[in-house]
Amino acid sequence: MNTQLLRKNIFVCITSAFIAGIVVYDYIPFATGYLGLVLTTFLFLPLIYIPIERKFGWIGLFTLVFFCLGLQIQEKDDWKFTEYTLDRDAYHGSIFFAEVESISSSTKTWNKAILHIKGIYRYQTIKPVDEKVLFYVHNEVDDIEIGDEIFCNPYLISIKNRNNPGEFNAEKYWSAKGITKMGFLSDGDKSSSVNKKNFLQKWFYSLDESLSNLFEDHLKPESVGIAKAMILGDRDHLDAEAIRSFGNSGAMHVLAVSGLHVGLILAMLIFFFSKFPKWISRYRAIILSLIIIWIYAFLTGFSPSVFRAVVMFSLLSIAKISGRSYSSMNVLAGSAMIMLLWDYNLVYDLGFQLSYLAMAGIFLVYPSIKKMLYFKVKVLRWIWEGTSVALAAQLFTFPLTLYCFHQFPNYFLLSNIGLMLLANAILVLGVLFIALHKIPWVSLAFSWGLSVLVLAMFYFVQWIDYLPGSTALGFVLPVWQVLVIYAMLLFVFFLLQSSFKKKYLLSSSIVLGICSVLVFQRMNSNQTNELVIFNESYLTMTLKVDDEMYCFYAHDDYVGKSIYLAENYRKTRSSEIKYVLLDYKKVTRLKNKKLDFSCSFHHSYYDIFINGKHIQLTTYTNPTDRENKPDLFVYMPSVILDDTYKDQLRYGAFVYPI
Repeated sequence: MNTQLLRKNIFVCITSAFIAGIVVYDYIPFATGYLGLVLTTFLFLPLIYIPIERKFGWIGLFTLVFFCLGLQIQEKDDWKFTEYTLDRDAYHGSIFFAEVESISSSTKTWNKAILHIKGIYRYQTIKPVDEKVLFYVHNEVDDIEIGDEIFCNPYLISIKNRNNPGEFNAEKYWSAKGITKMGFLSDGDKSSSVNKKNFLQKWFYSLDESLSNLFEDHLKPESVGIAKAMILGDRDHLDAEAIRSFGNSGAMHVLAVSGLHVGLILAMLIFFFSKFPKWISRYRAIILSLIIIWIYAFLTGFSPSVFRAVVMFSLLSIAKISGRSYSSMNVLAGSAMIMLLWDYNLVYDLGFQLSYLAMAGIFLVYPSIKKMLYFKVKVLRWIWEGTSVALAAQLFTFPLTLYCFHQFPNYFLLSNIGLMLLANAILVLGVLFIALHKIPWVSLAFSWGLSVLVLAMFYFVQWIDYLPGSTALGFVLPVWQVLVIYAMLLFVFFLLQSSFKKKYLLSSSIVLGICSVLVFQRMNSNQTNELVIFNESYLTMTLKVDDEMYCFYAHDDYVGKSIYLAENYRKTRSSEIKYVLLDYKKVTRLKNKKLDFSCSFHHSYYDIFINGKHIQLTTYTNPTDRENKPDLFVYMPSVILDDTYKDQLRYGAFVYPI
């Protein structure tokens, strides 16, 4: 074992151990309390003893300490006693005292907000509570800002997944942010508000609002949403078409302020300050640049990707100033440790996971991928280097994205080539526009150029999205397979570091083998024929037979919701969808060589016949006394029965194989 390598990557060891402790606490029940500490000690004793013999046992000791810290940090929170909680003390009509932590500013009817509930108003006093809640605020409530303290009486509900196929795991996503409840806030639910922002908060809020107005006043309307997302980190004004096109082409990361943006802005600032060596030394140039990117991080909302980027680049810059050698992976792990000590729930945050996996891929395998090809022409070499970065990042993120989103952007390398030029130019021009907008002719020229570049990037991404086969759908991976793939990728990394003569051939073969298995699984998944009835108040069901998929929906007024459910399901079973509105007065029929399907509506139930099987979808709590008892009863979500009754949609979608 290389002692020097371990010492240079001490944060990789302790951060990995800390994350392992957090995960073990959540998934292994007996690994808690003193029992967990005892078991952990016995588990790690061999790992400590062996390194001690080689004179770096303190690394093993630190690893053990941080693993135990990961166990104990959650147990401490679990034992934290709060006299009043929303689960126990909140009821319909309760009045809450809350602080607005964040709120979107889009033109939608309902805007997303996070409120920190500080108390429940009861018996003329405020009973202390310390919980965060997701709110959707109606646009009628126009006098609410970040930092406001308000009294409100909304109805709160628990955030629960509907367990429909292909749906986003909202319950886990918000739980990772410490949020388990949600509510809706209209003008009648808010009684009063007081702005409690301090001077610094007011200054940042005012500056952010000024920059937002600057973009709206000077840029073309169709380019404002993308420009705000890329430069200011404000994604509230992105339309559905832009989100879909960027997502399908593998370019969604461009719309989130992250390491790409922070790194480029830092490089620009250092380059600018270096032009004044008589007044600004290299040391001062780096310090000034770091101060500015921290201010930039505050302006963009301090998302995990921005926080990670500014912490990492700050540590890298400090390491450069010190003149000492450093490991990029160690710096990356150090920034992760800082974030997890600030909020350990981030370990389950998808943005946090993808951000660090992408950077780990770049640090670990980018140099080896870059060495595979060499071009003498500078432009081709620049393109290959950018392509190598995209390959390295994609290699370490694709297992997780397939698991979460069930799709893969086939032309991500093509989109990366165009985005390398356009995204960098937009960021540079955007920063210059903000800095020099007071000069009239400069403001006019830069705003026009910025609008043109943003629209050019959007049309380029849209063109890629419309290419045949731009997105491969139908990937359904279990958790264990994701872990196996990451284990194999780590093996590829160590193989590339070795002196094995055919390491590039073997590494490529392993990656190709992983891809072949995934493609084979996708083909099998797409050959599944089934009927799916979704967990939704109004009937929506899909019928998939071979390459055809039909979506039947009961209410034309809720067709948008039905399309949303069907499109999510389509991600797991790649097929083109045909939408059919069910007729209450007629029998809806569908018949071909493999399928004989019909659906008819009665007073309180639907009769569904599929290849001779009779399924009754009912809103009636006791259907057993009906004549012509069907083969299966399926109960709509509104029907509340005990657990002895199977196929209750309120627990999740009903799936019937054909």
